[in-house]
Amino acid sequence: MKKDVLLLENQGRIALCTLWTKKEDVLKRIPEEIKKKIRIAGTLYTSYGINFLLETLDAVTEVNVLILFGDDLSTSGKDLVRLFNGEVSFNLVLDKKRVDKLVKKIRFLDLRNKSFDELVETIKRIPNKTSRRSRLNLRVCEKTIDSFPGVVCAVPIYEESLFKAWVKVLNQIVVYGFKKFSEYGEEQLELLNVVVTLRIKNSFFLEKEFLKYFDYDDFKKHAEETLRGIRKQGVEYTYGSRALNHRIAGNQIQEMVDKLSKKPYSRRAIAILWDHEKDKKSPFPPCLIVIQGIISNDKYYHTVFIRSNDMDKGWPINAYAQIRLAEYIVNEINKKSKTDYRVGGITTISCSAHLYKHSWERIKKILKENKSALESFVPDERGNVFISASKDGIELQHRTQDNQLLRRFSGSVEEVYSAAKSLCLIPEHMLYLGRILGRFEKNF
Repeated sequence: MKKDVLLLENQGRIALCTLWTKKEDVLKRIPEEIKKKIRIAGTLYTSYGINFLLETLDAVTEVNVLILFGDDLSTSGKDLVRLFNGEVSFNLVLDKKRVDKLVKKIRFLDLRNKSFDELVETIKRIPNKTSRRSRLNLRVCEKTIDSFPGVVCAVPIYEESLFKAWVKVLNQIVVYGFKKFSEYGEEQLELLNVVVTLRIKNSFFLEKEFLKYFDYDDFKKHAEETLRGIRKQGVEYTYGSRALNHRIAGNQIQEMVDKLSKKPYSRRAIAILWDHEKDKKSPFPPCLIVIQGIISNDKYYHTVFIRSNDMDKGWPINAYAQIRLAEYIVNEINKKSKTDYRVGGITTISCSAHLYKHSWERIKKILKENKSALESFVPDERGNVFISASKDGIELQHRTQDNQLLRRFSGSVEEVYSAAKSLCLIPEHMLYLGRILGRFEKNF
C-alpha cells in the first residue's frame, strides 16, 4: 500500500490530514506564509491507512500537531478521532504501547466540520515552535494473508460460456473465500450465495476445454440420471429420482411442464427435491433442493438453488445437467402447447460455494492455464453506456444492446458520474477505479 503523503520543504510543525479531499486542492488555497507552518500533508481514505499515518508522524520528529480536515467519506476520520481519544476501532498492526506514546506527544485538532477559513485561522494561531521528539521506530510490516478475513455474500457471475463461468467461480473463491472447516473434517474456502447466470443463445454444446479436467462420461452420466430419474440399487437418491419420482410429490417435472403449458405466466412451476422425513437426519442429504421455471418474453428461464456446492468437481456437472433438463422442459412445453419457446438462461444459486483443501493445488493450476477466461468480455443484457462531449458539458446515453435509447444524462463530470452509479451497471468501486486509472493514462 503506497502512502499518499507530501513532505513539504519547510520546517513547520504541523501535519495536515485531508481525508478524501485532495491535499493539493487544500494546499493551493492556503496563503504561502501560513503554508510554511505545514510540514506534512496527506490523504486518508481507509481506516487501515492510519497505520501509515502514524508511521509517518513517528519518522518526522519535528511535527507535534495533527490537523484533521476534509471530506470524511468512510470510517477513517472517525477512527482517527477515536484513536486520539484512547480507543482503537480499526486494524492496528503497529505496537500499541509505542502508538500510545506517540499519540500523547501529538496535539490533535479535529476540523472535519469546519470551513476552510477556520482551517486557515487555526493554523495561524499555532506557534511555529518545534521541539524534536525521539523516534519510536514504528514500522508497518505487512504480511500477505492466506485467505480473505471476512465472509463475502452474494457474488454474481454472468456468462455465455459454462467453462469460463467455472473458471471465474474458482477465481472468486480463491480470492475471496473464507477459510473454515467442513462437516467432512476437511478445510474449505467458502463464498456464500454465488449466483451464476448462463445465457443460452442457441443449442448448447459442452466445451472441449472441460475435457482436460473432467471425463466426458461424468457429464453424460449425471445428465442421464437427472433426465431419466435413474437410481441404482443401494443409492439413496439422485436429483432426477427426486424430481421425477418424489416420494410425496411424484413427477414434479411433468407438473412444471403442465403448468407452464397452460399458464406460461405462472410463477408456480417448482420442483422441491428435499424430503423432510428422510433428509433432516440424513448424513448425506441432497445438495440441489429447488428447481423453478419461468417463461418471460417467449423464453424459458431455469433457476436452481443448491444449498451446498463443491465448485470444483460438482458445479460444472450439476450445471450441465440442469441445462439439459431445461432443454427437455422447453421441448415438452412446445409439444404440449404448440409453441416455440427456447431456453433463455440458466441460473444456479449456490448458498455455500466451496473448494475443499485437497483440490486447492489443482485449482491453482486450472487458473494459471486459463487466465484468458477471466478477461473475456460478456455483453451486459442491461445495455451499454456511451459518453461524449455536449454543449452542456458531458453527455451519457444508456442504450439497449440493439441501440435503442433508454435514457440520457448531461452535466458536469460529477453529475454524470452520479448518473452512471444510479444505473448500477458497474459496481461503484469499479467506476472509481476507472476514474483513477484515467488520471494515469496520459502519463504512460
